[in-house]
Amino acid sequence: MRIFCLICLTALVPTIAFARPLPPLACESIDGDRVLGIYGAVAQLRTPEVSGFSVSDAARAHGAEWPAYLTLDRGAKTLSLRLQETNCRAAGGSFPLRAELYDPAQTAVEIFCCTVAE
Repeated sequence: MRIFCLICLTALVPTIAFARPLPPLACESIDGDRVLGIYGAVAQLRTPEVSGFSVSDAARAHGAEWPAYLTLDRGAKTLSLRLQETNCRAAGGSFPLRAELYDPAQTAVEIFCCTVAE
């Protein structure tokens, strides 16, 4: 069901209003095996190899700050990210943001916990 919801939300992203850009974010998967960094128009996913992606502007519902939706693109591979302001616990501790990364090639959702990067 969660995957179906993310597919629907991804289809709706073009109809959602674009808001101010997100700050740089540092994220880790809840098991601590993967790291995701989002820095404006670029993102890096370490799995442990590093993959670079271009990032769309954050899309949000009219008048709402959260959730924010991003598309991460690397040519043949496109991922969807839903970011929301809610407490999230990962191997590295507690974080103020939760990200759900959807990979349509694997039909899987991976949970990351995020904070503003310094």
